[in-house]
Amino acid sequence: MLVFVFDLLPRIIVADGTSNSRTIVNALSMDSSIKIIATPKTALETLSRVIRLKPDVLVISTNLSDMDIDKLISRIMNKEPVSILVLKETDDVKFYGSDYGFGLVDNLSVGFKSSTIGVSGVAITTRIHILAKVNVQKFKSKIKKAKRAEKPSLRSRLGFTPKQKSEIKTNPDRNRNKRLMAKTNYRKKLCVIGASTGGPNMITTLVQALPNKFPPVIIIQHMPDGFISSFTKRLNRMSEIEVRQAENGQIIEQNTVYVCPGGLHLEVTKEVGELPRISLFKGELVNFVRPAVDLTLKSAAKVYGANLIGVILTGMGSDGKEGAKEVQKIGGKMIALNKEDSTIYGMNKAVIEAGFADIVLPEDKIISGIISYL
Repeated sequence: MLVFVFDLLPRIIVADGTSNSRTIVNALSMDSSIKIIATPKTALETLSRVIRLKPDVLVISTNLSDMDIDKLISRIMNKEPVSILVLKETDDVKFYGSDYGFGLVDNLSVGFKSSTIGVSGVAITTRIHILAKVNVQKFKSKIKKAKRAEKPSLRSRLGFTPKQKSEIKTNPDRNRNKRLMAKTNYRKKLCVIGASTGGPNMITTLVQALPNKFPPVIIIQHMPDGFISSFTKRLNRMSEIEVRQAENGQIIEQNTVYVCPGGLHLEVTKEVGELPRISLFKGELVNFVRPAVDLTLKSAAKVYGANLIGVILTGMGSDGKEGAKEVQKIGGKMIALNKEDSTIYGMNKAVIEAGFADIVLPEDKIISGIISYL
């Protein structure tokens, strides 16, 4: 006898203040593996329903007009953090909820016209299923830490002058890594980091811990192109070494982090007698994504050989597995994030289960693990 346990289906709230609400619901109803539990029409009603019903995913349209979308997202995260998918017009280049990284909040351009949606219902439900797997508890702890950090200290409430930037201690992890790097021959090395859902927050933490003498780092993060520029600028402000958005033809230099633009693949190339360079191109989707970690790792393995270190973090799918295989084949090293610290245990799981990870580490040991291999 078959028993269907409907409570195991992802529970979805769909919020839209216009007639498009029915269009969105109809599109989602084509997928019987999700369960729509509420369809609020206003931002305040949405907030109330999220707190009371605790859905797995909240789908909100930018057509909600009674509150700024970013403000609504912030209020929801402070009350009851939840994975959120924002549906917006195709010409809307803003990334809503950017404070929570590409992981807990996702954006999808749909284009509402004449009660139709400009993308397939499958595109929306695919994003919903990914978001439903996000480890929200992990984000909750980070949000709580951020809220505690935002509270004014007793000294500031009593009127004491805050310390100048030059007086504030630097990241202790960065200081420790400086000492480790002092005895390390890091030249002619390269590190490639790959991530998807949940990656931006983790990458931010890792980049903050980098010492000012380090081999070049290439970051392949699955995220929309419109979000890469602001993400890169934020990383650069927090890092002792330079963080740039990768450009076609760039020479790969020491003490520099290169972030791959969205919508383009990145390969490492080297002509005889020249320094390694970055090659960006459109190309076909690989592992259903662009950029693909696999392409970057495979090309870098050909150029750097045993001097390549690959890192696979959190994310949906298996992108990075075949590249990790090539890195190991030429004598390079592969590091994978552990399950416990993963927002989604997917990309790293694929590498670990295939036997292509030389070591599995928690988030706070990744940088020291890279240095140990250097």
